[in-house]
Amino acid sequence: MVANARGRFLRGSLTAGQRHDAPQALPLLDGLAPAYLIANRGYDSDPLVAARGTQAVILPRRKRRTPRA
Repeated sequence: MVANARGRFLRGSLTAGQRHDAPQALPLLDGLAPAYLIANRGYDSDPLVAARGTQAVILPRRKRRTPRA
């Protein structure tokens, strides 16, 4: 789900229950230029964090090998 600064729904995607949500994040962000990306630890992936020069507000995963800058 993508929401604006006021929490209003912009876009969403439904997937099968056994599918991971993180691969769906990049397609949902296509065409958008958010200033911040707020998500939980499950979305802490280098391609997502580095996308579009957006400031990521995501706690790092506990098992992350290299710290984010």
